[in-house]
Amino acid sequence: MVAEAEFAFPENDVRAALQECWELATAEGKPAAPTADKLGSIMDATVEIDSHGVARCFVSIQERTGIDIPETEAKDTGYESLDDLLANLVPLAKKYFEKQKDEIIKQKRDDADSGAR
Repeated sequence: MVAEAEFAFPENDVRAALQECWELATAEGKPAAPTADKLGSIMDATVEIDSHGVARCFVSIQERTGIDIPETEAKDTGYESLDDLLANLVPLAKKYFEKQKDEIIKQKRDDADSGAR
């Protein structure tokens, strides 16, 4: 059984979800950096993860932890580094965890009870 006092914010799971999301987004490939032989364009200077990628991170967080962050929180955001992504989204996930904690605990208890049968 999941005791409420034992159920703390799952920061490690949130960080793992964001790390995975970052790796997937950066592996998708971006244009090669401009060189002396090949001049770049304004399109080459893009963020690593845009608001759509952030929304995908929210889905990953929800799948791992049950924390539901509304997509509206992703509007007009973008991150150029994993450190910035973690610095902004871990506290955001914690904020929504605190709001949804009772529901998340109930779901964990229901899952534990159904697994024990």
